[in-house]
Amino acid sequence: MKTFKQHLNEANTPVVMNKVTLNLAKRNKIDLVEVEGSRKKDDNTIMFFWEEEENEPMFTYRKDEDSGDLYFKDNIWLDKSLKEELPNWINTETKLREMIKFLGKAVPSTI
Repeated sequence: MKTFKQHLNEANTPVVMNKVTLNLAKRNKIDLVEVEGSRKKDDNTIMFFWEEEENEPMFTYRKDEDSGDLYFKDNIWLDKSLKEELPNWINTETKLREMIKFLGKAVPSTI
């Protein structure tokens, strides 16, 4: 039987970009790129590139160094109507994958 702490840890699994998530992104024509912060205190940035627009990312999220959670950082060229559908905070791998699937269907109609 699992302890309460084990259940809590499973529920709060930090966001990671494992092979399954990267492959899902690729199938949805999205490239995820993690860039390390330039200073010790800076959190990493996750850039979301559309496969056909490799010159600049659609938008970025900040990855909290301590929790691994993602926080919306900046919209570069993603259509405003889609940007408003993105979560401000992503705290699980499942939520990240849901967003990737949403983008894979929604972005082509706005380009």
